[in-house]
Amino acid sequence: MRSPSQAAFHSQHLFLTAKSQTAIPVADPITHDALRQAALDPSVTAIEYVGNVFVGGENYFLDAIVVVRDGARYVLDIYDGKPVRSMDEEGLRLLAIDKTGCVPLPLPRGRILREPQCSNARLIWEHHRHPVKMSVRARVLEALENGGALSIRKLGVRREDVFALACDAAIDIDLDGDPIDVASVRRSNRSTSARLSPLVR
Repeated sequence: MRSPSQAAFHSQHLFLTAKSQTAIPVADPITHDALRQAALDPSVTAIEYVGNVFVGGENYFLDAIVVVRDGARYVLDIYDGKPVRSMDEEGLRLLAIDKTGCVPLPLPRGRILREPQCSNARLIWEHHRHPVKMSVRARVLEALENGGALSIRKLGVRREDVFALACDAAIDIDLDGDPIDVASVRRSNRSTSARLSPLVR
């Protein structure tokens, strides 16, 4: 069960990425971090949200974020090492997840906050609304097509443009780059015809 502060955060924040067809409610700041990282993860091809699921004839509020990877669907299960549900609650939640055809994906809080990945993802996502000229987009994609992986510095454009293209899933940035300017950038295998800006930062 959420605390009042978590419920307030959830009701006010939505997340939209090129990998999602709908806005995703964000439960709390750590979930927001997980969503940013999933949106920038080249192995994640889609992000979904599942609200309610019928279990045993009753409506169960699952409130789950689903990531699609290698054709499989996983429900993110963020934890910090402490039990957050009773055994009965956990059993019911697992039944609900099973109804969706997904598999739970345990995700330790510490892994989400790992550096420099966490700070890099936050920095990149600050520019998800940054407009990129078509000429700049074409220049970056052509450079990556011809030269393979390049650092942000070697692309020869403003890094804000590079960050925005990563948010659009047009390119992939290595979140372990430290500093971020030397991070490796590759052209994404995912084709994105239009830029969809998330609703929150």
